[in-house]
Order: sequence, then structure tokens, then C-alpha cells
Amino acid sequence: MKAAQINKYGGSEVVEINKNTPKPAAVRGQILVEVYAAGVNPIDWKIREGCFRF
Repeated sequence: MKAAQINKYGGSEVVEINKNTPKPAAVRGQILVEVYAAGVNPIDWKIREGCFRF
């Protein structure tokens, strides 16, 4: 499983692809959904750049 992770503020270079993320397991009362595609909105990159830091 892969995961895109952002651990600090900055440009697109701070996005890291982690290929060693363990696959989560569903427990009783939960479901596990497999995501094939995801999108990024303008607010996502603004948060990544730190526009809304306090």
C-alpha cells in the first residue's frame, strides 16, 4: 500500500510517497474501503503551503 504524506509546510517537494504503509484492517463494526483515485482541491495546497497557520 502507498500513502502520500505531508510532514511539514512547503511546496510540492514536501509531499512524500510512502510505499511501506501497512494495510489497515477492519474491526467489528467498521468497513474497509479501497480508494482507486483521489483529488486535490485548492484549499489542500494552500494548507500544505501553510497559508492558514496560527
